[in-house]
Amino acid sequence: MEVNDVTKYIMMSNNTEDLNHIKRMLNIRREDIARGLRDTLLPGDRVKVDSSRLGYVNIVKVKRTKAIVTDENNQKWDIPLTLISTHNIEHKVR
Repeated sequence: MEVNDVTKYIMMSNNTEDLNHIKRMLNIRREDIARGLRDTLLPGDRVKVDSSRLGYVNIVKVKRTKAIVTDENNQKWDIPLTLISTHNIEHKVR
């Protein structure tokens, strides 16, 4: 099933139980991806954050469910791992 097909189904659905189930499954999947991401991120990595306020940031510390990052102005942010894009990860050369 393609993303467009899923989007069409969601937009055409009148059943709130189905929509609530889809929402729960999306949250579970997003958390699973974040758990896997936690094991691959290291301090110094540059990542893209899915946020209008932040673009690319540098990882300072990875915690259980969040990461401390610095933006281009060297301001620190504590962001959920679910906001980190799994694409565009630039690992620091070690």
